[in-house]
Amino acid sequence: MSHLYVGESNRDGEGNASVLKNSAFITHNIDLKNAESYHDFGDFYYFHIPDISVFSLQGQWNMPGYKEIHLELEPLIGQDSTWVEIENFVDVSLECNFEYSDIFIYDAKRGDIITGDGEDSIEIVVHSNTTQQGSWSNLFTIDSGGGDDEIIIPIIDKLQSGYHDMTGSQWTELDIDAGSGDDVVSLLGLKDPQANVSRFIDGGADFDMLTFAGVDSVDFVNFEVVSGVSKEPSVEHPSSLLTASELRLTEELLSANYENNQLADIGLGLIVSHASLTLAENLLYQEVSLTTQSTDFLEANDFLVSEFTAYDISNDNGDYIGRIIANDLVV
Repeated sequence: MSHLYVGESNRDGEGNASVLKNSAFITHNIDLKNAESYHDFGDFYYFHIPDISVFSLQGQWNMPGYKEIHLELEPLIGQDSTWVEIENFVDVSLECNFEYSDIFIYDAKRGDIITGDGEDSIEIVVHSNTTQQGSWSNLFTIDSGGGDDEIIIPIIDKLQSGYHDMTGSQWTELDIDAGSGDDVVSLLGLKDPQANVSRFIDGGADFDMLTFAGVDSVDFVNFEVVSGVSKEPSVEHPSSLLTASELRLTEELLSANYENNQLADIGLGLIVSHASLTLAENLLYQEVSLTTQSTDFLEANDFLVSEFTAYDISNDNGDYIGRIIANDLVV
């Protein structure tokens, strides 16, 4: 059965919305009954039918008694998709398992998102009020399971036109497991992290692509393509809101994205596009020619082949680490 909990279990910086249902501090405990329902409580309203759910806090963000939402959604027999919108809660916990899901979360400081093996689209607009690191978490954990998933922290959101100001996003921490399937992770709606802020992304198995802005702003493993943001402004990437992408390639980072790389068998490796790429001091490079199969793949996926060069990377002990294909290697 699908169920909704709204409340404020976390009063001392410990815990999160995922444990709200076992808390004594529940403001609303609602059995959604997998049927159409609507209620306006004044500060909070929700609308739910099996395939569309909207939960919106109309009161002030961080409002006592309404800081957390925990939502469990289960499909009816024959139901294969869901649309979920959650707005203005500090802490969001969501569990759902559908063949197709579209999830939109607005102005959340932290959260736990778990989806199943379907094709999931998860969009989060983050909002943190932290001015320095303390006891209150800014961590989003996302486990999108199998399937071809899309995980986005946008600079331009889909439902609310225009740019958002990425409020406090320099404190946002991430622990994302995209699981198996061909996944896309885009993190353009984040400011460069403050010191000791952790952002870890695991693309999982199959063919995965990551887009980021900023200087070494995320730690990642198991990706085939990593794309940055150039210094030249565009409609999609306004320069006033984004920092141009820079990436320092270490032996550990390349190994973590080459050992299981889906493109290695066709003479490719980790593709780094539109990010100023530098090598760690112990790494050496050698330019190599792309095979016909490699260039065919790049062209088929809209890469301008003439801009890219392939490099074999080894360490100063002569150990081969892997291959990169890049269009902005700074040597």
